[in-house]
Amino acid sequence: QSTPGSISIIEVSITVEDTITGVRKSIEIADGNTSRKISVRIPAGSYTGSVVRMRNTENATEELVLVVQVARHPFLSIEKKGLIVDLPVTVNEATCGANILVPSLDDQLILKVPPQTQSETYIRLQGRGITLKDKSRGDLFYRIIVRVPDSGPSETLKEKTGALNEHYSGNLRASLPKSILP
Repeated sequence: QSTPGSISIIEVSITVEDTITGVRKSIEIADGNTSRKISVRIPAGSYTGSVVRMRNTENATEELVLVVQVARHPFLSIEKKGLIVDLPVTVNEATCGANILVPSLDDQLILKVPPQTQSETYIRLQGRGITLKDKSRGDLFYRIIVRVPDSGPSETLKEKTGALNEHYSGNLRASLPKSILP
């Protein structure tokens, strides 16, 4: 139940697509033994943990604090820094570099993946992301996900990937401690 000067905190679930365009949602507010629905606007660029504050239109002394929760998407995510596209690449594309046709908000474009790109590397395109409140465009990021072949470890594949080991300088795990806890 709301009292004068009260604050109601409400979690609002939206999709990644909703964060791209902004969305109007109908939410239910409990008020004692009854509840009522109101319409709220979640702005473009909202991400999990974003807070939208507004006055309750039916009770001017009540402040609504909407906490945004963005649902998982197969290849898109949104963070404070911008819209992120998970981009799978082959071992060869990551090692040698490649120009890859990728989706964007406007159309497809060619993304240059530099040689020796590691998995979890972010490639940033400034001003190609979500349109923000001030009408500027946020950033669009491509998170590189290096994928190994999923056809199974044939003898030829083992032989070819074994030859890659010669190109590593030292033990990749040398900096890891023997135990996680001291």
